[in-house]
Amino acid sequence: MWLKSIDSTWQLRASPSRVDAHWIRSVDGDERTDVVEHCIEVLGYLMQQLNLGIGRIALIFNRFCEADEPTNALIQRFTNNGAQAGPFHNSSNFEIHNHKLYVLRGLDIPVNSWVRCRIGIVQPSQVQAVTVEQDINTLGEEIDSRVFSVDEFAQFVREAEGEMENILGLYFPEGE
Repeated sequence: MWLKSIDSTWQLRASPSRVDAHWIRSVDGDERTDVVEHCIEVLGYLMQQLNLGIGRIALIFNRFCEADEPTNALIQRFTNNGAQAGPFHNSSNFEIHNHKLYVLRGLDIPVNSWVRCRIGIVQPSQVQAVTVEQDINTLGEEIDSRVFSVDEFAQFVREAEGEMENILGLYFPEGE
């Protein structure tokens, strides 16, 4: 099943093994500040109505910041002067990926936490940008051993959202 809002900002894709809710912020549009709560509401409703159990949960944010030279911006942020003058001098692309495995506070469940910083293009304006993808998800190994209730799902998403804000502040403390 694939549902899409009239303005294409919301998409819901569902199959027997996976349900994805996507919110695509328009560069020119208003930012919806309660997008996570809206996702919780919609997916929680589907879980209740269809009597679905969830064995694995992920919250993924993709953000961007326009930059004239995104490759250099990432290299300068994440490398030292020697690396900038040496192996990364005149780079045409640069990415940094970081994966951590830890227990998400407030839930006592292990999670994967990914942060991926790379360069990208903002559509439709074709403006260059630094993109940051954050992904916090429950472990695939636990799918058979745990089924999340609607309340546990909502708690996970709220905790993961707060954790993502904290993590983003570590990578970009100036709010960039």
